[in-house]
Amino acid sequence: MKYILHIDLNAFFASVEELLNPKLKSKPLAVAGKTSRASIVSSANYIARQFGVKAAMPIFKAKKLCRNLIVVNHHFYEYEKYSNLFIDFICQKLTNNIEIMSIDECFADVTHLCKTPSEAINVAKIIQRKLLHQIGLKCSIGVSYNKFLAKMASDLRKPYGITSIFSKKDIEQYIWPLPVEDMFLVGAASSKKLKDYQIKTIRDIANEKNVDILKNVFQNQWEVYFLHANGIGDDELDHSHNIPKSLSNSETFLTDTNNLDEIYLKIEELTKLMVDRMNSYDLVGRRLSLSIKYPDFKVTTKNYSSPKLLSDYFEIVQILKNLYVDNFQNATIRLIGVGISQLQFNKKLNTMIFDDYVEEDKIVEDQYQIIKKDINDKFKLDIIDIASKKLNS
Repeated sequence: MKYILHIDLNAFFASVEELLNPKLKSKPLAVAGKTSRASIVSSANYIARQFGVKAAMPIFKAKKLCRNLIVVNHHFYEYEKYSNLFIDFICQKLTNNIEIMSIDECFADVTHLCKTPSEAINVAKIIQRKLLHQIGLKCSIGVSYNKFLAKMASDLRKPYGITSIFSKKDIEQYIWPLPVEDMFLVGAASSKKLKDYQIKTIRDIANEKNVDILKNVFQNQWEVYFLHANGIGDDELDHSHNIPKSLSNSETFLTDTNNLDEIYLKIEELTKLMVDRMNSYDLVGRRLSLSIKYPDFKVTTKNYSSPKLLSDYFEIVQILKNLYVDNFQNATIRLIGVGISQLQFNKKLNTMIFDDYVEEDKIVEDQYQIIKKDINDKFKLDIIDIASKKLNS
């Protein structure tokens, strides 16, 4: 049995805004593209949610529900920065066997760290606590033996909760009572069709008597939804979306400078940060870039395309220094930045060493195998293989 975490940052945009301006933490807050009445709420903190404010709600309606609502504009650069900090934290402190779902959530396979469900829950507690203390972001975590259940579990206790699902009893208690619209991957159109057939809860989707209805609603994907509702799903992480298009770091000097030693030192520092991030993802790249900003704020970038894949710090920093000398020597600059692109994985993902002791516990019965056998016996075939093919198609 595998141990999969789904880590979901709570009210991410609003939480970042609170980090940027701590005075907002005790006030109802919404983030929107514009602060006009016609704009739409992108994110709301939990204080605002207590008044009924939620994402996709028009600002004018949100302000009717919460008269003291504070609305701030997006700061996408900051969201991307904190998202990178989040992913880097998971890769460096936990494992780089992850699947990035979006800017504020990911799956992490921690099987290499755990022998029992209780150990997996303990790992989740440590990560949740460290993420808050070191980066300032709260998260909810779902812990289970496949991605579907971990994803569903993370939604059950927000904010800052942990839910584990490992047995058939857990599924019946936590998953089956939920309305069909709360099931992962069930959209609004499918939800309406299901309700037209009186399929109202996930328990109904799990009921074998409703298989013909599921076939009608979900067509050739019906097995996936049926198996998900019964606790069976994919436990392999998809790394194809994990590779960023580029990595970069930049910094503004305290005063404009043309001092070569000072500039070289800054190139070394920024390159070290960039290479550390490459190593956390296990990435290599081919195209290096060096950007400078002049005192008049004009920005110039020079690039170098390598015939081979690059990952070594000393090799990369020397190329970037050469770029500077060849193109900008003696120039007075305000800012300098380094970057690398055309990235790819260096090799098969390795697991990282988790630096907290996880107490051993006795081996518990593999409830997953019980559920699997029960479903397969009823249908007289190895339906799990069917679901795996559907999920990977």
